[in-house]
Amino acid sequence: MNFTINAAPDLALTKSHSGNFIAGTNGLYTLMVRNVGATATTAGITVTDTLPAGLGFVSGSGTGWSCSASGQSVTCTNAGPLAPNVSSSISLTVSASGTAAPNVTNTASVATAGDANAANNTASDATTVSCSFAVSPASRSFESAGGSGSATVTAAGGCAWTASVNASGAGWITITAGASGSGNGSVAYSVTANPNPSPRTGTLTITGQTVTVLQAAVMASVSAASFSGAELASESIVAAFGAGLATTTQTGNTLPLPTELAGTSVKVRDSAGTERLASLFFVAPGQINYLIPADTASGTATIIVTSNGNVVATGAVKIAAVAPGLFAANANGQGVAAGVALRVKANGAQSFETIARFDTATQRFVSTPIDLGPTGEQVFLLLFGTGIRGRSALAAVTCTIGGVTVPVSFAGAQGDLVGLDQVNIGALPRALAGRGEVDLVLTVDGKTANTVRVNIK
Repeated sequence: MNFTINAAPDLALTKSHSGNFIAGTNGLYTLMVRNVGATATTAGITVTDTLPAGLGFVSGSGTGWSCSASGQSVTCTNAGPLAPNVSSSISLTVSASGTAAPNVTNTASVATAGDANAANNTASDATTVSCSFAVSPASRSFESAGGSGSATVTAAGGCAWTASVNASGAGWITITAGASGSGNGSVAYSVTANPNPSPRTGTLTITGQTVTVLQAAVMASVSAASFSGAELASESIVAAFGAGLATTTQTGNTLPLPTELAGTSVKVRDSAGTERLASLFFVAPGQINYLIPADTASGTATIIVTSNGNVVATGAVKIAAVAPGLFAANANGQGVAAGVALRVKANGAQSFETIARFDTATQRFVSTPIDLGPTGEQVFLLLFGTGIRGRSALAAVTCTIGGVTVPVSFAGAQGDLVGLDQVNIGALPRALAGRGEVDLVLTVDGKTANTVRVNIK
């Protein structure tokens, strides 16, 4: 019996890759062609790889191989021959986009004339494709008035993403644009005004990443003398009230005054957009006493309180040339005035006298009657305030006591204490004798200070 053995080449193809592909970067496939037949190939060898959507041809190389692409179809040829039990590899570099995510299957085939077995000519490789996202900035601070912000998303083309507001920001953070997208993009959002005396924190989730929104608390700034916040003047002493303004209590006891105490600072942004650090007298969790910086422009200014690098409170104030306020002995802007009486005797001798005393029964200051003395003696009042030094002229400063006009001889900076102004009035008219406790009303450039009281014996 005679047997005929067909000796022919038999090409087998395998395909593999290393690691996951990342959208926006290149990945590498290895295609291995092996002749498992009994004879060498006698014709050229062709490998065809139809790339799935989301993958693109970059390059193909291997000893004896020439690769090119037409659309998604990659063709690699080798003139051969390929001997039995010999392998030849192709390194196929592809680009990956987000449309390939989360996975693709890549199939290739090999062909040559006279191949004895077509069953092993095809190979497939399942590939995981991941999208990488970057979101910036990761956090944003807002003043208490609120505003708008945005976050930039960086991603490969085709990588889809979404954005949402988490429960912590519900009701005050709203996505206004970019709730979803693909590839590079941005998310716009708005923040409403914070009506609360405490700062608040909310978050958004963008592409699975957290963006933190920090909003300062609302804060009220008033004259430290009058406790009126209608207007404040440059170089005046101010008291700000809020919550979480500082982590502890500390007093500024050096000159020049510090611009930071216990990690807290105050910045004043005036109507011209110029920002200046304020000098600090005192900080506590619920109160800050500070000085409106010199040269702060008139108009609306924003006060920004920072504690340990975080904006914790903001507020708006109106800056004017003058905002007269008189200090009261009880530091509440009313009642007995803070000041002293100056007595000038007929022989020219001078002495200072108190106009208030501390009453232990009521635990507060009460007025001390001012004796106008015999004919020939004169009594003057030296009062202390703030927001007065910017007056247009001395003639623009007037004072009445019990409705009686009293001359003003000085109104300006006290000179020794930062931000403190002094007003000298008198001599006190003898028509006031016996009037008892009466109102003292000071007017500067047409603006009336808080009413305080003095006692005339």
